Amino acid sequence: MRAVGGNGNERAARRCAVAVLACVLFGAASTAAVARPSIGVARQHERSLAGSVADARAAAAALQVRILALAGRVHAAQRALDHAESRLLVAQQGLMTSRTELDAIQTRLDERARQAYEDAGPAATFTYLLGADSFGDLLDRTEMLDRIQAADTAMAAQVRVVAARYAAATTRLGSLSRERGRLFAQVASRQAQLLAAFSAQQDALAQLVGEHRSAVAAVSALERRAAREAGALPFGDWADRFLGQLGAPDCRGNRVVVVAWQANEFTQARWNPLATTHVMHGSTAFNVVGVQNYRSLTQGLRASVATLVGGAASFGYGGIMDDLHACAPAITTAAAINASAWCSGCSDGQYVTELVPIVEAYFGRYARDHT
Repeated sequence: MRAVGGNGNERAARRCAVAVLACVLFGAASTAAVARPSIGVARQHERSLAGSVADARAAAAALQVRILALAGRVHAAQRALDHAESRLLVAQQGLMTSRTELDAIQTRLDERARQAYEDAGPAATFTYLLGADSFGDLLDRTEMLDRIQAADTAMAAQVRVVAARYAAATTRLGSLSRERGRLFAQVASRQAQLLAAFSAQQDALAQLVGEHRSAVAAVSALERRAAREAGALPFGDWADRFLGQLGAPDCRGNRVVVVAWQANEFTQARWNPLATTHVMHGSTAFNVVGVQNYRSLTQGLRASVATLVGGAASFGYGGIMDDLHACAPAITTAAAINASAWCSGCSDGQYVTELVPIVEAYFGRYARDHT
């Protein structure tokens, strides 16, 4: 059955392991010595990529600020473009009005000239004056000619004003057309810059994230291979297999307490994370207390289950199995383990129970660890 207590060196090592595991950011202490160099290189590469991802995210955040500023400038340019188009429309309307006025005045002048020519020819004015039959009539005719001449002069002046306004509107229309083209090109250019910057940032970040995920996967693969070579699995994986072998549900409470149990033992015994002393065919002693090295994962699982079943009454392991089958809270099952003879008095009387709250809080980290 499971050894109770163990020698002084083993107890000291276990207390040290518990202290290490109680830290949130603990390093995996499970890899085989022969595999450590390659895992170390992989971990260093992964940390480097993680730093690069963090730097890229910071750069992306800074780029987002610049993109927002660029978007603001694009918006301002678009507003200016809209304003220019509005002024262009007004200028076009003014040009059309001036053109209409100019055409109307020119038509009136042409009509007067035609009528005068048809009535008396080039000497129409002189003939008109000579036709007076009295001095008074002459004065009236002279005044009439003055009014006509003044009207013609005013009309000619109006023609010049309208023609000047038309020329100015034409010039303004050309200027606004060029400004509209410039603003349109500016908006298009800035929009292209925004899209190019955003696309480049996303591509670079996605590539870095992908490389980092690959590095994390490579580290995990190396750790799993090293663990298999050393006769161990991550705590979470072994817990699932152990619960299945025992016929107990793999609920959260059960997984937490079995992981905490392995972490509290923290043994290097092959395929024996709970450090049972149950002898199986071909197993060998790991230490002087009789903790066994098993030949395979399956043999180790069977030995751990056999230890619980065989000591259900004599060593108080029945309460542990009852709690596991009932999917009791992790701390309840931990108290049953602590009350049994599995490792009575270990960890200064807080065997397994002291680790349950920590493992519960950081289960993901503990579940990936192994001895």
